[in-house]
Amino acid sequence: MCNLSMGRENLNDFKQRYFNDKSYIDIYVNCFLTKTNEKRRVKGYLGFGDHEYPLFLPFSEIYTDYKKWIYYNHTQYYDKIGMNSWCKSPDKIQLGNKISTKYGPMIKDPSVMNGTYGFNNIKFK
Repeated sequence: MCNLSMGRENLNDFKQRYFNDKSYIDIYVNCFLTKTNEKRRVKGYLGFGDHEYPLFLPFSEIYTDYKKWIYYNHTQYYDKIGMNSWCKSPDKIQLGNKISTKYGPMIKDPSVMNGTYGFNNIKFK
């Protein structure tokens, strides 16, 4: 129970009834990611020369952090959509689309020849 104004409602039922206008993906993107202009230094081939690249955050790290956040804070939703399965990746496409619309398209890591996909100029808050 939350407080007396709720009566005897369960907190999760209360949140779902009155604060259901945003999805968990919207909340995560708005509260845990931020735009940045920081640069990172990367050593060149065989250690010759330094190159500056914009800060890069791999999508796999973002999705792993999102899954942890859902697991620890919204366990019922985590179980309901089957996020505990090793063969499914629920919310992955929607998360990528929301981040792309807010922070720009998903690209390969420019500092590595066969880099992973992710986003430039964002970081965790």
